[in-house]
Amino acid sequence: MAQNPWWKSAKAIEQEQFSEWQELRTEDGLVYYFNRKTQETTWDKPAELMSDDEKAYASDWVWVPDDMEVYIAGRIIDESGGNGQVVVELESGEERTCNKRQLISMKQSSLQRIVSDLTLLDEMSIPLILHCLRKRFEAGKIYSAIGTILISINPYTQLDLYTPKMIRKYRNSLEEHREVPPHVFVIADQAYKGLTFPAGPNQSIVISGESGAGKTEATKQCLSYLGAIAGSVAGVERKVFDANPILESFGNAKTVRNNNSSRFGKYVEIYMNQHLQLMGGKTTNYLLEKVRVSRQGESERNYHFFYMLTKGCDRGLRQELELKTPDSYDICTSGNCVQVPGINDKNDFEEINEAFNTLQFDQANVKSIFRFIAGILHLGNVKYDVVKSSFADDTSSVASSSAEYVKRAAKLWQVDIKALERGITHKALVMPGNKSVEKGLNVKDACDQRDALIKFVYSKLFDWLVLQINKSMEPKSKVYKSIGLLDIFGFEIFTRNSLEQLCINFCNEKLQQLFNFTVFKLEEKVYRDENIGVDHVPFIDNQPILDLIEKKPKAILPMLDEEGITPGGSEQKYRGKLLSTFGGHKYFRKYVKDDNCFILSHYAGDVVYDTVGFMEKNKDILDQGLLILLDSSKEKIIRSIFPKKQASQSSASRKMTLSAQFRIQLNKLMQTLQATQPHYIRCIKPNDQKEPLQFVPRNCYEQLTYSGVFEAVKIRKGGFPFRLKHQEFVNRYKCILEEDKTSCGSGKQGCKDICKHLNLKQDNIREGKTMLLYRAMEHRVLELKRNIIMEKRKMNETLRELINTDVSKLDEPELHFERMARAVRACKRYNIENELSEKAKKLLNQFIESRIDAQTKNLLEQAINEKDIEKLERVCIIIEREQYETEKCKLALRMRDRIHLINRESEKAVVTLDTNHMEACLYAATELDFTNDYIDYFRWMFDTLGKDSEKFVQEQMRQAVKMGDLKRQLRLNIKLKDLVFDKIGQSFAIQNCPILKEADDWAAEKLFGREKLRQGMMQWTNEEIHSHLTTMDKKNKKEGKELFKQIQIYMTDRENKTKTQDEVGLEIVSKGHQQEEYRNEIYCQLIKQLTNNPKTQSVNRGWNLLNICLYVFPPSRELENYLEVFIRNQPRERKERSLTALHSILYSANAGMKKTPTLKDMQDILNGIRPIKRDFLEEPPEAPSWAPLAVSFYDEQSQDAEEYFDSANEPLPGQVAPQPKLVNNKPLKQKQAAPQQAPSNAKFSFAQKLPESSKAPPANPIQQQMLEKQQKAQDDRKRKEDAQKRRQTQDEEKSPSKGKGKGKGQSGGGAAPAAGPGAGDADYKWLCHLDPNSGDVFYERIDDGTTQWDRPNEPVKPHWLAHLDADSGELYFENIDSGQTSWDRPDEFSDPDEKWVARKDPDSGDFYYENVETQQTQWEAPPCFSEKVPDQEWLRHFDPTSGEYYFENLRTGNTTWDPPANVAFN
Repeated sequence: MAQNPWWKSAKAIEQEQFSEWQELRTEDGLVYYFNRKTQETTWDKPAELMSDDEKAYASDWVWVPDDMEVYIAGRIIDESGGNGQVVVELESGEERTCNKRQLISMKQSSLQRIVSDLTLLDEMSIPLILHCLRKRFEAGKIYSAIGTILISINPYTQLDLYTPKMIRKYRNSLEEHREVPPHVFVIADQAYKGLTFPAGPNQSIVISGESGAGKTEATKQCLSYLGAIAGSVAGVERKVFDANPILESFGNAKTVRNNNSSRFGKYVEIYMNQHLQLMGGKTTNYLLEKVRVSRQGESERNYHFFYMLTKGCDRGLRQELELKTPDSYDICTSGNCVQVPGINDKNDFEEINEAFNTLQFDQANVKSIFRFIAGILHLGNVKYDVVKSSFADDTSSVASSSAEYVKRAAKLWQVDIKALERGITHKALVMPGNKSVEKGLNVKDACDQRDALIKFVYSKLFDWLVLQINKSMEPKSKVYKSIGLLDIFGFEIFTRNSLEQLCINFCNEKLQQLFNFTVFKLEEKVYRDENIGVDHVPFIDNQPILDLIEKKPKAILPMLDEEGITPGGSEQKYRGKLLSTFGGHKYFRKYVKDDNCFILSHYAGDVVYDTVGFMEKNKDILDQGLLILLDSSKEKIIRSIFPKKQASQSSASRKMTLSAQFRIQLNKLMQTLQATQPHYIRCIKPNDQKEPLQFVPRNCYEQLTYSGVFEAVKIRKGGFPFRLKHQEFVNRYKCILEEDKTSCGSGKQGCKDICKHLNLKQDNIREGKTMLLYRAMEHRVLELKRNIIMEKRKMNETLRELINTDVSKLDEPELHFERMARAVRACKRYNIENELSEKAKKLLNQFIESRIDAQTKNLLEQAINEKDIEKLERVCIIIEREQYETEKCKLALRMRDRIHLINRESEKAVVTLDTNHMEACLYAATELDFTNDYIDYFRWMFDTLGKDSEKFVQEQMRQAVKMGDLKRQLRLNIKLKDLVFDKIGQSFAIQNCPILKEADDWAAEKLFGREKLRQGMMQWTNEEIHSHLTTMDKKNKKEGKELFKQIQIYMTDRENKTKTQDEVGLEIVSKGHQQEEYRNEIYCQLIKQLTNNPKTQSVNRGWNLLNICLYVFPPSRELENYLEVFIRNQPRERKERSLTALHSILYSANAGMKKTPTLKDMQDILNGIRPIKRDFLEEPPEAPSWAPLAVSFYDEQSQDAEEYFDSANEPLPGQVAPQPKLVNNKPLKQKQAAPQQAPSNAKFSFAQKLPESSKAPPANPIQQQMLEKQQKAQDDRKRKEDAQKRRQTQDEEKSPSKGKGKGKGQSGGGAAPAAGPGAGDADYKWLCHLDPNSGDVFYERIDDGTTQWDRPNEPVKPHWLAHLDADSGELYFENIDSGQTSWDRPDEFSDPDEKWVARKDPDSGDFYYENVETQQTQWEAPPCFSEKVPDQEWLRHFDPTSGEYYFENLRTGNTTWDPPANVAFN
C-alpha cells in the first residue's frame, strides 16, 4: 500500500495527543526532538524524556570558576581525591582538579534553556545568568529582560532593530498584549502606557552603564519610538530628534572607550497633552567635561563639532573664518586622532545645519556660533615667549609666530586685539572696593589662562545651545504628563581621576541608590505594608558612601567648598583634614603610593582620586579681566552669553562652586525621578576593543555585579511588579465581566470576581491589605481582554457613524472610505464580528469595486482562473498602485506570490534534491496546476525513479558531490547502504569478509577435529579457540587466543575468580582503544560468540560489549560493511542502537574516545547517558523557507495579503528618528570555523563511480553561482601557486620596476605591474584631490588637467585615503569626495600626502604600490601603509566537535589543523 504524503496526514496527527516533547526522525532516519509548544528542535534528548540514569549523568554537572571565562560548565568525574579535591571534565574535554567548595552545582539541561527574561531561568545562579546573556548576545539578541528591567549589550555593529517596520511590529504586538522579544521599544512603550492611568505619576526611563555601553543610542531609540507612536502637535517630534545631533556634536567626543561618548549628562523631558501627543520638551544638561576643549588623552578627540566645522564648511565660510584642516589646530590634535572610522564629519556638518533650521535657530546666530568656535580653534594655537625680568618673576608675551592667531580670534569675536592679547598674558586681581590690578603671568600660567578662557566660553556656549533648543520646544499649552529620559555619564575609573570623576561617580552612586530604592527597598516595603510574604534579597546599600561624599558639615565635597573660602586654605590642608576626619571610614583610605591621593570604595570598585587641582577646578570662575573683555565684544552671541552685569560682580558673589552647583542639580534630578515611575535600561559594554558581537565574560560579569542585576533577577523572580488599589483594579477591569453579562462586586470582592472569571493563576496573584499584586502574564491577559472590549465599544460607535453617513453629500468620499478601511481592519484585528462590521465590509467592497475599471476587472478574472503568472503580474501592479483591497484582489496578490515562492524554492530544491523540499514544491505546484522546468524534473524523479529508490538516492548523491557537501554525502551514503544491503546483503555475510581467515585454513592450524572447527568457525562456543580469527600477524596469535578467553569471561561463558567480568571487559576495550591491530579481531570474536548463542545472559552481555566497543573505537574499512550487515540482520530492538553507534564511529570526525575508558565510562555508555557524537549531522531541523508551500493555498487566511497595502499597518502617528550611524562599529568578521575534515575512516563505498544520470537537472542560477565561486577559488589558488613558482625562479636583485619578484613571504606574483591607471578609469571624467593648505577638495579634469573648486556633474573617480586607526592598529579608508569611511580595502587608494598609490593587481589579487614622484612600482608595502603587527600572529582554538585544536592566522584569517612552525602556545 502506497504511503500517504506527509502533508496529507498532518491533520490526523494533530488530532492525536502528545507530550510537549516528541521524538521524531529525519528522512535519513536520524532521531531528533521537537517541542510542540515552543517549536524548538534539538538533537539532544530533553530532560522530560530522559531515564533516571540519564538524569543522574546530567546531575553531576557543575560551574567551575575560571579567571577568563568567570565560570565554565563541567562534570565531576572523580571524587576520590582527599581534602575536598575533585576532578572535573570541562565541555572542551579538559580535566581540571578543583576544590569542591568552589563549585556551583547545576542541571545540564539548564545549559540548553536560553530565555529572553532572566526571571524565567530554572535556577537563579550567577553563572547561569551570565551564560544565558552570552548565548543570546552571540546569537545577535542584544536585549534581555529582568521582568520590566531591560539589559542592553552593545553589539558594536549594525543590526536591523530600529526600522519603522520594527516600530510598527512592536506597537501592534504591544497594543494587542502579545508577547514580544525584549527591546528598548518595550521599555518606551511601558513608559508611554504608564501615562494612560489617570491618577498615575509621570514616567521616567533611567539609562545607565559605562562609557561605550550604548546609553546614548538607547536614549535616541526610546525617543524615536515615543515620537513615532504618539505623534505630536505641529511636528514637535522632529525637533526632539534634531536636538540630538546638535547636542551630540557639541557635547560628544571620541574616547578610547567609545567613538561617540557623551561628555555631559542630560535629562530629556517629553511633554504630553491630554491626547498623549508630544507637545514639547526640555533638556537639562549636567557637568560638561570642559578640560577636553584644551587637551585630550592619547587616541582621543576634541568635541565633534571642531572637526565638523574644519572639514565641512564650504570655501566661502572657510575663508571668512580663516580655517584650515583640523590637523592644523593644537586643540584638535593633542590626542593624535583626527579621523574616526564610521564618522563622516563632512556629512555630519550638513546635518547639523539642517537641524539648526528645524529648530528655528536664527541664521545670524548660527554664523555667530561658527565664528565663536573658529575663535577657540585659533586661540588654541597661541604660543608664548618668556619675558625675562631682573627684579621680578619672569612673565610672558604672545610669540610673534602666534600673533596672527590672536588677530584672527579677536576679529571673529569682535574684541580689541590688544585687550585679548593682554587678557591671555595677565591676570586681574580684585582688590578691596572691587578695584582690580593686573599681574603678568609666566608661560605656564599664561597657557593655563588661555585654556581657562576657551574652556569657560565653550561651556557657556553649550549651556546657551541647550537653552535655545528648549525655547524652540517650549509647549504652547498646559502640559498633561511627561516622560523623562536620563542619559548620564557612566562610572569612570581612569589612571588619573580628578574632581570631574569624583562628581561623575558621585552621580552614579545616586542613581544606584535610586535603583536600589525602587527595585529593592520600595519593593520590599510594599510587600511588608501589604503583608505579602516575599523573601528578603540582600543588596549593597550605598547610603554610607553618599553620606561620606555629600552629607554636611563633614563630607568630602562640603569640606572642599569650605577650604576654598578659608583664608590660607590649600589642597595640602584639605588632604590633611580628609585623612584626620575619615581615616577610619570603611569606604575611605589613604593611597600609600602618593600623598596627594586618596581611595574611595564605590559600588563599582575602588577609585584613586588625585586632589591636585581640586580647589582651582571647584572655584570654576573666569578671570575678571577676561569677563570684562568678553563683555566688550560686539558679537551678538557673546554679548548674550556674557551679560554686562556678570562682569561687574565680584568673583565671590558671581558663582557658587562647581561641586555645590552639581549637588543642587543632582538633588533636583533625584527629586524629579522619585516623583516618577522609573523604568530601567542597564547598558553593558561587552568588550574594550569595540569588537562586533564579542562577549568578554569578565567585563560583563563585573558590570552586572556593580549594577545590581543579579540581585534584581532574584527579587523580580519572586516579586509581583504589577499592582493596583483594589477599587482601581475593579474600575479598570470590570468591563470584562460586563461584556459577558456577569455581575462584579466592588473592592476586594470585585478583584476576586474578576480573577475567578478569567481563571487567573492564583500562584501569580497576591491580595494585599489595600491593593492587588500580580505578575506579567496576568497583566497581559487583563490588558488584552480590556483592550478588546474598549476597542469594540469604540469601533461600534465609529462603524455606526460611518454607515449612517450619506456619502453623496461628502466633498471627499475617499477620505470617508479610508476611515472605513481602517475601522474594518481594526475589527479584524480584534476579532470583532457583528452586523455592523459585516455591513461596513460590504460597503467598503462595493466602493472599491466601483473604482475598478472594466478592463482591469476582466484581467483580474482571467489571471485568477488561468493562474497565468504574466497576467497576475500585470494586474497586481494595478492593484498595488491603486490600493484595491477586495477579496479577489487579495487572492490575486497571494496567488502571484505563491507562484513566485514555488519558483524560488524549486530553484533552491534542485541544488540539494532534498526529498521534503521537492515534495513541498510539487504539492504546491500541483495544487495551482502550475509547472516549470524544476517541477517537471522533480516529477520525473518521483514518478519515474520512485521516491527513496536506489536511483533516486543516487541522483541526490550526485548533487551532493557536485556541491561539495561532505556531511550530506555521508548521510546519503548511509541511506544508500540501506538500499543496497536490502538487495545484496547476503554477499556481505561475515564468512565473506576478506580480513577473516578462510575456514579451511583456520581449521588446518589444528591437527584434530578440523571439519567441526571449519563449520563452527564463526559460531558460538564455550571452548577455547586454537588461533586468532583474522589475518593479523602470527606473532599476535597468543594475544588473540587470550582475547577470546576474556570475551568468554565477560559474556559469562567462562569462569574467572581473579577479576570481575567488568574488569575483564575494560581490559578488552582498552586493548582495542590502544592497539589498532586488535580491533578487527575483537569485533570478529564478538560476532562469533553472538551467532547461534543459546544463552540469553551471554547474548545480552555480548551485545553490551559490542556497543561499548562501537563507542570507543571503529572497525577497519575492510570489516565495516560486514559488521553492519551482521547488525542489520538482528531483531529491531537490538540493531537500532548498535547501528546508530556504528554510523557515529564511522562518520563522525570526533568519533571514539580520546582517553582510555574507565569502568564508569563503560557504565555510562551502557546506560545510554554518554551522548553519541554525530558531527556529520546538520543543525537540528527548523521551520524551512519552503514550509508555507506545505500548507494548502486555499486554507491560508486572506489577511496575509494585507501587507501589500500601505494602509494595512496603521500609519505611525509621528516620524521615526534616523537610523543609528556606524559610529562605534567595525565590520563584523565572520567567526572562523575549524577546517572541514572528513573522518579518517569515512569511506563512500556506495557513492563512488555512480553511473551517469539519464536526466540531468535543469540549469540552476543558485547552483551555478556556487559552482562558479568554487571554480574561482580554485583558479585563484592556482594563480597564486604559479606566482609563487615564478617568484622562486626570479633574480631577487632586479629592481621592482624592471621585473623584480616579490621578496620572501610576500604575496602576489612576478614583477609588479607597470605604473598606470586602474581598470575602468575611462568611465571617469574628473579626479579629486585634497588641497594641503586649505583642506578643501578640488577637482582635476582628466582630459586637459584643468582644476576647479566646485564639484562637477560629470563622473568623478573616487579618491580613497588610507589612515591608521589608533585603537586597532588597522588601516581604514576615507573617500575625500563623499566623506565616507570604510574598513574594506578599495581597489585603489593613496596615503594622505598622495606620495604613494596602492592598486590591486587583477591577476594575483594582491596589491602593488606606485611612487607618485618616480612612478616606480613595488610589491612591498611602504611604511605609510603598514599596519600594526599583532602581538600574536596565530591563535589556537578548541573545536568541540572534534575535540582537537585548530589554528587561526590573524593576518590572513585562514585556519588550519596543522600547528604553525616555531610558535609556542601556553
